[in-house]
Amino acid sequence: MNLNESPEYRSGEHFADEVLNALRDGDVDLTESQPFQFYLYLETETEARACATELQLIGLETEVVDPNDMEDEEFDDDETELPEELTGAINDVVDQIFEAQGDEDDEEDARWLCLASTQMEPTRDRFTEIGDKMLSLAKQYKGEFEGWEVNPDTLEQAMDEIFGNIADQLGGLLTDSDDVPFGDDDEPEEFLALVYDEIVGDLEEDLAPEAHQFFNDACGEFNIKQNRLREEWRFDECDQWSFDQETGDFRLDFEDGSQLLADGQIAGSVDMIDNGWEWAWNNPNIQDSVAQDSKLVRELGEKFEVECLRTGITPTPGGPFPAFLAAVSVKATDSIGAYPAIEGDFMAFILLKNLKWFSPETN
Repeated sequence: MNLNESPEYRSGEHFADEVLNALRDGDVDLTESQPFQFYLYLETETEARACATELQLIGLETEVVDPNDMEDEEFDDDETELPEELTGAINDVVDQIFEAQGDEDDEEDARWLCLASTQMEPTRDRFTEIGDKMLSLAKQYKGEFEGWEVNPDTLEQAMDEIFGNIADQLGGLLTDSDDVPFGDDDEPEEFLALVYDEIVGDLEEDLAPEAHQFFNDACGEFNIKQNRLREEWRFDECDQWSFDQETGDFRLDFEDGSQLLADGQIAGSVDMIDNGWEWAWNNPNIQDSVAQDSKLVRELGEKFEVECLRTGITPTPGGPFPAFLAAVSVKATDSIGAYPAIEGDFMAFILLKNLKWFSPETN
C-alpha cells in the first residue's frame, strides 16, 4: 500500500481512526501483524536525529535520511535492462513529473527525513500513541508529519519499486504507441518500548543469570514507567523543559500555564551523531551533585562485570541501546522514569523522582 499523506491530523486519536479506516478499505487483515513506516520531515539533521531517538523510546526503529539521498534518480539501462529509447522516455516523464511539482516540493525535498518503522498488529491504542508522538515532535521541532505506509520495503527498495512500476507501465504503453499519457474491537496492544531479547546481543559479556534477570526486569519496568509519564503526567503535551544543575530541579511548562516539577539527576548522555554514550559521573560538564545516581549504575556495572555500565565513555550500537542504558539507570536508582532532554547534538537522560504539579495561578 502506498504512502498515505497526512490530512492534517488533529490528534493521535484522529490519526488512528484515519489509518484503521484506510486499512479496512484496503482489505488489510487487522488481526495479523503488519510492517508499517511513518514519515516525519525536519529542517536539520540534528532535529531529525533528536526525533529518531525519542521515537525509539516508544518502540519504533528509525533511520535518518539525508535529503541529498532523496534526489531524483535516473535509470541506468545496465541495471534496468531496458532499451535505450525506453530509458530516455522514462527519464523524460519522471523529469516532467518532478518539474510539475513546483518550488514548494523542491523546498520539501531539502528537508531531513526521520523514517520510523515497526512490525505490529494494527490497533487503535498503538496508532494513537504513535500519532500523538509524531504530532508532538512535529510541533516541538516545527516539522511535518506527512503520513504512513503499510507493508513497505526499505526506503531504497521502495524507490526502486516506484520507478520499476513506472518502467513497466511505460514499457507497455510505448509498445503500442509513442504517446505517453499523464495522467475495533481489538484488545489494546501493550505498550512496548524495549524488548530485552532484542538488546542482549549487543552486550558482549557472558552475563550471569542474575544480570540477565535484572536487565530484563529493567526493560519491562521502563516501558510501564515511560508510558505512565505520557498518559498520566502529560509529558508529550509540554511546551518546553528546563533543568537546573545547581538545584537539581526539573520542570516542564505547559500551554495552559501549569508546570510539572520533579527532582532530577542525570544518568548520562548520548551523542546523536556518532551514538557515543557518556555517563554523568565521567562528564566534566555535569555537576557532581546531579551525577550521584549515575554512580549507582557504575556500581551495578562493577557487580555484574558489564563494561558499558562502568566505562565513562562507551560506544553504543545505536537503535534502542541508549534507551536500554536509561532503563537500567531508572531501575538501579528507583526513579519513576527518565526524560530525554535534547541540547544541541546531545540527548541527556534525566532521572526523575517526586513529581508534582504546580499551577502559578493558585500560588
